[in-house]
Amino acid sequence: RVDCVQAPEPCPPVEERSIADVFSLGLVVLYQSKSGPMLTPERLQTACKVERLFFNSPSYPGVCTLMPGRAAAVQSLGRQFNSSDCQPQTRSIVTLAYSEAGMDQLQCELLPTTTV
Repeated sequence: RVDCVQAPEPCPPVEERSIADVFSLGLVVLYQSKSGPMLTPERLQTACKVERLFFNSPSYPGVCTLMPGRAAAVQSLGRQFNSSDCQPQTRSIVTLAYSEAGMDQLQCELLPTTTV
């Protein structure tokens, strides 16, 4: 299933998962520049905004890799999955760059040139 980012039409509903902890889903986001290097502060800032839009989508918790034991916890609480139930994207170039700079990835501020 391919998920969508809501713009401008709403995303279709995500079907309820019954065995969410059994499968490990993967997501690979590839960034490519049409000219020049991809790893510039401006382009990483744009990539940060794209990831923020995707990972904060209301549909994302329905397809993300869940934290261990989270499916049972969510079911016992009788609530919907939310983004805090998802494992962090620790291998994202955006996460790595913002962590290295000691900056908050949620803000997507322009990285210093020395970090890139």
